[in-house]
Amino acid sequence: LTTGSATTGQVLTYNGSAWAPATPSGGSVTTQEQSGSGTVTTSYTTIADISLAAGTWKIDANASCLTNAGMDVQFELYNVGSSTILMTSRSTASATLEYLNFGLTRLQTLGSTTTIRLRAKTSNGTCTAASGENYITAIK
Repeated sequence: LTTGSATTGQVLTYNGSAWAPATPSGGSVTTQEQSGSGTVTTSYTTIADISLAAGTWKIDANASCLTNAGMDVQFELYNVGSSTILMTSRSTASATLEYLNFGLTRLQTLGSTTTIRLRAKTSNGTCTAASGENYITAIK
């Protein structure tokens, strides 16, 4: 291989029969993030919403709730438009004032602009989803 006709910014590609320099095309990365907080009760509480355009997204959500012993907490990624649960995680606290931490990751293809919600509920009582610890990040 020689640098021959390559110019600045080109990469080596295979054209089906030989390797040749070419200018890369296509592809872009879109990143969005939304954080939130709230008091979680036995009814679903919205922690954060994120609006995503059509396409395939890697969606990551992090959630944390300060609980009491025996409290069951459930966090979900929820498609608001289709009323569909995309992913759920549930845990039960074993001690008073215990942080229950959740990580949710999903690859999701959307046909149109869609709101994805991080929401939570408890089995009994309330817990605190603190600001800065609860967020949704999406990469396209």
